[in-house]
Amino acid sequence: EPSITTEVACAGQETSFSGSGRDNSIENYIWHFGDGTIIGPLTNPDTVHTYVTPGDYEVWLILTNRCDTDDTLRQTVTVFDIPQAPTVPEDTSLCG
Repeated sequence: EPSITTEVACAGQETSFSGSGRDNSIENYIWHFGDGTIIGPLTNPDTVHTYVTPGDYEVWLILTNRCDTDDTLRQTVTVFDIPQAPTVPEDTSLCG
């Protein structure tokens, strides 16, 4: 089954993407990341992308083989803000 696999995406950090086709006949992978960025054609199904702004993005992956047969996969990716590190007030004793 053709698919797009990704990890949790945070704005400003690289996000890994991987694609797969029905079989081993796929020769090229073209990624559209939904923010105007297009990468490809690539011969490797794996790539990375950095989103600048949090939000929902529709990612497209176009798979082609030597006969120019292609499949287009679509998946919505949610990009989150980087979580803020917790802060401890200066007057709080951490050791009792």
